[in-house]
Amino acid sequence: MDTAFGFGKQVDLDFDAAIDKVTEDLQTEGFGVLSDIDVAAKMKEKLDKDMPRYRILGACNPALAYQAIGAVPDIGLLLPCNVLVREDEDGSVNVSFMDPASVMSLVDDPGVEPLAAEVKARLQRVLELIKFAAFSASCLRRITRPRLTYSRSLILSTSESSYLSSRPSA
Repeated sequence: MDTAFGFGKQVDLDFDAAIDKVTEDLQTEGFGVLSDIDVAAKMKEKLDKDMPRYRILGACNPALAYQAIGAVPDIGLLLPCNVLVREDEDGSVNVSFMDPASVMSLVDDPGVEPLAAEVKARLQRVLELIKFAAFSASCLRRITRPRLTYSRSLILSTSESSYLSSRPSA
């Protein structure tokens, strides 16, 4: 799912769990969510068109944003970092992050490059946390899922013993 302008992965979480997990994990790296755009709801409202769930979260790390704005005051045109959580037609969920290094390459200021690299590293750690949580949840579901497999002989022997135990003794 990597592109020239972003990186991400399909996750084994439902859509709402993915939104919650992204929001929680962004906080571990100092980001807050400044905006939450429900694109699917807006398309339905404005165009009466249905589409799978699609939300764009505007993530911001205040300390790093402050440094970037101090270096280039107009850099706010490229902020905040967009995080996309989208659901495909088959119900699979994808989480993607804007690549700050790619976007900040538009800015001709050497002071911005290290900031972009730092933001990208933090967002990549968030993605790893999400992937790990999704993998762990998937494993846990497999472990706790009951396995109901019986052999024919076990079913017969259980039925016979129930039948024999219910008969009056002679």
